[in-house]
Amino acid sequence: MELPSDLQKLDNPEWFLFSHKEKLICIDEIQRKPELFPLIRSLVDKWNRDGSFLILGSASRDMLKQSSESLAGRISYKRLTPFLLREFSKYSIEEYFSKGAFHRSLLAKDSSISYQWRESFISTFLERDLLQWSGFTLATMRRLWKMIAHINGQVVNYCALTTSLGISSVTVKSYIDLLESTYMVETVFPYFSLRNNSNFT
Repeated sequence: MELPSDLQKLDNPEWFLFSHKEKLICIDEIQRKPELFPLIRSLVDKWNRDGSFLILGSASRDMLKQSSESLAGRISYKRLTPFLLREFSKYSIEEYFSKGAFHRSLLAKDSSISYQWRESFISTFLERDLLQWSGFTLATMRRLWKMIAHINGQVVNYCALTTSLGISSVTVKSYIDLLESTYMVETVFPYFSLRNNSNFT
């Protein structure tokens, strides 16, 4: 729903969707028309058929909340990750991590084009997608993002991040929570063996 011509098709959304009843209806960028959720709920109930709609869009908390409220019991969520390393056997793990797993970056003709794409992606994400939330500054978030990239695969030291950024640990955690909720960062919690931990019997 980025093209005006596609949006015009939904001037009468009930008629348009109902006319494609027997097909898989794919709606991309649904966050542009959140008012479709109640209509989709009604059609799903009326048609009583699984797999009628494929809904794609922003991973924003507001959209996820609205979809869960409107389509409770009628929706299944699938998280689409960037490419996995095993899907690109010709790349080394070093190149995979340095370029990232988004296809426009990983498949770029050279490193400079890859770098420019990542810079544009980060700027767009910070300046557009994250602006729907308040309580953070773009400059601090960008610095935190760079610092997180440098400690990838290590234990997070919130005190060190707090000192470097000049903000409180509570703020650092809220920033990281925000990046997690938008699927830009994933925190992996440590695994503790019960047999080797003296605190457990």
